[in-house]
Amino acid sequence: MSASSVRRTGVNRLLYTLLVILSTLLGYFLISLVSLYLYYAALNTLRRSGLVGDVSVSELLFELSRVFMVRYSDGSSALSETPKKVERLVQKPGIDILPKK
Repeated sequence: MSASSVRRTGVNRLLYTLLVILSTLLGYFLISLVSLYLYYAALNTLRRSGLVGDVSVSELLFELSRVFMVRYSDGSSALSETPKKVERLVQKPGIDILPKK
């Protein structure tokens, strides 16, 4: 093996490492940007409805995480039982995510 081929192999490894680091950082910043966008969209919805002093975005997301889709063995699906607090949080800002009864 000649010295130039060893040098090229070292450069290729370095370039590969730099590309991996760059793609990792790019993915991290993309996820951070999307999560900030969604956080502030939820915060603006709370501000418009006047709930920003009562409920934080984290609490809103936690309460909404308690509602989930149930799929039955016959192929039908329905939402789980919705707590009263979730119904109140969803009705005030006018978010249309829960089906009408």
